[in-house]
Amino acid sequence: MEPTLTVKELVLDALHGAYADAHGPIDMETLLDDIEFDSLGLTAVVSRAEAEHGVEFLSSQILDMYQAMRVADLVETIEKAIAACRQASRR
Repeated sequence: MEPTLTVKELVLDALHGAYADAHGPIDMETLLDDIEFDSLGLTAVVSRAEAEHGVEFLSSQILDMYQAMRVADLVETIEKAIAACRQASRR
């Protein structure tokens, strides 16, 4: 089954749902510290990405996501993790 949302779309949607009311518009250049990104926000993003893309991230991949500085960095880290999960499942 193909994902219906890109990683960028699902990350922005999850962040808007969790943080937009308190912090205003969120885009790819938004600093995650500026929106007080926390473990609950990360959980929302990770669960959406895993469900949408049919993967299960390793704890080390999730830690890398939590260390992202900007939304764009988070999207890039998730895209790499999805690719790594798919590569591992082919073996």
